Amino acid sequence: MLVICDGMLRSGSTWSFMAAVALLKAQNQGEVRGFYSDDPADIFTALADPSAHTVIKSHLPAPAFYELCRAGAVKVIYTWRCPYAVVASAVRMFGLSQDEWREALRHALRLWAFHQATNSACIIPYPALTLAPGPSLCAIASTLEVGLESAIAGSVADAVSLEQAKKISDGVDDTRGVRRGAHVFDPQTLLHRHHISEELPPLDHTERAIIDTLLSEEGFGFLRE
Repeated sequence: MLVICDGMLRSGSTWSFMAAVALLKAQNQGEVRGFYSDDPADIFTALADPSAHTVIKSHLPAPAFYELCRAGAVKVIYTWRCPYAVVASAVRMFGLSQDEWREALRHALRLWAFHQATNSACIIPYPALTLAPGPSLCAIASTLEVGLESAIAGSVADAVSLEQAKKISDGVDDTRGVRRGAHVFDPQTLLHRHHISEELPPLDHTERAIIDTLLSEEGFGFLRE
């Protein structure tokens, strides 16, 4: 099985990645691999190896990914969050420029629209996984077509809890993580150091106006604040 977690930046896609990996591992039905990649070769390599389950987190899936979605060849989990919070959090976490976050948000909205039009993803809002993750775990388990008995549900919920994620994130450093550019992350969970934070920098009038315009252009005007 190939699972792609392709939600918006800073929308809980790492949580969905961790949940998918934990659910598949709990089934004890073979090897489970998980990593981040935007390389289409990794997708096709995973598809060619039915002996293992592969979970890939990707914010910029290649064009071939869309055809695989239409064909039902992959399982997809898409998480979304208030776009203003997405931008504020991405700027805080990654220092994205205006051009970078604008294009990232536009791409994420178009991907969301594609999944809606093709019914090709389990779509989960950020508040659902942070405030009441139980139903979100059930939705992911259903998408992956795996059972969620009470014993498994409890162990998976503990493995992906915000408390556990924060503990892992706070322990990431150069000696216990993998460096990609300016950031260090845990290779098992993909959590960055200080990944979990409730503090968001305020957006200025120009930034909010850009987001307003982008939402209207992409057909998501109902998300405007």
